[in-house]
Amino acid sequence: MNDGQFPQMRAAVLSAVAAWADAEYQRRIWLEHRCPHANFYDDLDLGDRPDAVYPSDTRWGAVVRAARKASASRP
Repeated sequence: MNDGQFPQMRAAVLSAVAAWADAEYQRRIWLEHRCPHANFYDDLDLGDRPDAVYPSDTRWGAVVRAARKASASRP
């Protein structure tokens, strides 16, 4: 997988990871229940396949490496 593949999915994953790592976000959403809009839910939708399918895919290692590289490059 090169750096140019799946840019929208990469952005969605990075956004979710950043939100999950944000203590203020976690407190606001999960403890205070102050959501940005009605019917808000915190998810990461990667498709209609079960989660267990992804790690068994031969490309999973490349996804993990790309995520680590992208995460390391963020300020």
